[in-house]
Amino acid sequence: MLELPSLPDDYLRFLETHDGSKSFTFDERNSWWLFTKDDLLEAVKIDRRKTVAISQLRCFTESLKDLGADALEDQDENPFALDRLSNGLAIGINNGDVLFLDPSDDFSVWVYYLDGSDVERLADSFSDWLLASAFDDDDNNE
Repeated sequence: MLELPSLPDDYLRFLETHDGSKSFTFDERNSWWLFTKDDLLEAVKIDRRKTVAISQLRCFTESLKDLGADALEDQDENPFALDRLSNGLAIGINNGDVLFLDPSDDFSVWVYYLDGSDVERLADSFSDWLLASAFDDDDNNE
């Protein structure tokens, strides 16, 4: 049976009550659908590679390596190692972009932008990200 990797306490508490019925809008820009606990271990296929949702950044990283990339850039144009991206823990999606926790940076919250193949740091922790987010009930979206 598959088990979740080590995750921060604030995120684990969130998972206990999150049922996937709400989207979260961060910084008034993007509406994120966060995975439920079950979703995190669901099988996904990315560029002909199979894994579970929480580990999907490994597939993206392998595809980038196949294209000859050796690093990405963050929002300040600093290098962001592919191995670091590969170890990121996907927790949500928005139009193909992946919201993830970075274990190498105290589980800070980042986004991997699929179109630009770059990353942006959004918050120091999941709690900080959640506090800065508004949520919408799925029933109220039209």
